[in-house]
Amino acid sequence: MNIHDSNWTRPCRPFTLHNCLLCSLLIVSVLVSIQPDSRGVLASENEDPLTKDKWSKAINWTDTKVRPKSNAMTCLPSGDDRRENNCIEVIQASFSRIYDKTLNHSLEYRLIYSYSDLKTNFAVSVESSDAGVEHPILFVVRQQKAITSWELPYVIESSPGYQLGYNSFRRTLCPESTTWTGSINQIVVDISTSSRSNVTFSLKMSVDAQLHVRLEEERRMWVTPSQNRIFKFTFPTSASQVAVSSKSPDDICLTVSVQSPQKNQYPEGFYLVYIVNTNDDKCVNSRMPAPFRANRTKEVTFTIQETVSVQEFHQVIFMGTLGVYAGFITLVIATCLLVEWRR
Repeated sequence: MNIHDSNWTRPCRPFTLHNCLLCSLLIVSVLVSIQPDSRGVLASENEDPLTKDKWSKAINWTDTKVRPKSNAMTCLPSGDDRRENNCIEVIQASFSRIYDKTLNHSLEYRLIYSYSDLKTNFAVSVESSDAGVEHPILFVVRQQKAITSWELPYVIESSPGYQLGYNSFRRTLCPESTTWTGSINQIVVDISTSSRSNVTFSLKMSVDAQLHVRLEEERRMWVTPSQNRIFKFTFPTSASQVAVSSKSPDDICLTVSVQSPQKNQYPEGFYLVYIVNTNDDKCVNSRMPAPFRANRTKEVTFTIQETVSVQEFHQVIFMGTLGVYAGFITLVIATCLLVEWRR
């Protein structure tokens, strides 16, 4: 008698050695098909399988051409029990963009600026309204061949017993060419603080469009001890020597640093630097210290004009002297001839 059941489709076959081998081969093939690539790591379970591969390849971090497409946050365990992590946020920064950020002793920032023109001059400006003297904000700027650092507030020793603090700072970065083939030109700015409370800062890196100055061009500016000004002059083909004329309506002590304005010594031009002194002692003809000034913002106007060189000046003097002697000899000869003619 045959029994029919809806869940039963065919009678069970005896389990033989041949069937066992077939099942084993089937299981091995399934395991091999789901084995991950040895060069990769398992992707996150939260990733969308429709947009990302289930297995992501390992990244070769030694490859200098790898560029992160977005900002990255890295946190390391801290040995200090009073804070959980020591985090640094890396930002692929853009020129002429203002970055307003908040940081504390557990969070640092690193801004990376990349550029290709080796002759470009950049200026960095920073500002912070709530940074304290006890726990200032530290700024470190790294180039290929130079490191510059400062802190905010920018505190300087003025007169004895007096200090001046500035909440803003500006610095011009000189270009640094490199001969490495295929090298990447970068400016890296690291920002950190030891303050446990949050402090804010504003940073902007831009091309210094005011750096180059032309002949007979008048420039007007304001200079402070925390914001020195640097300019570069390139000799035109018609000028071999120039003179720098500076004037100011106030009497705050200022130092002007200029290289020799002669083309034969600096054929590619020279730099002109204006620095406001921390006090007026160097500009006062007195043995007593100059009085303290809380406001040391100085207005300056300067012009670069063409002038004659020393050699040209000597030639003019020689020709002038020779002309005087020639005129005197001519007068004597004319006088003698006039006397002889009257006789």
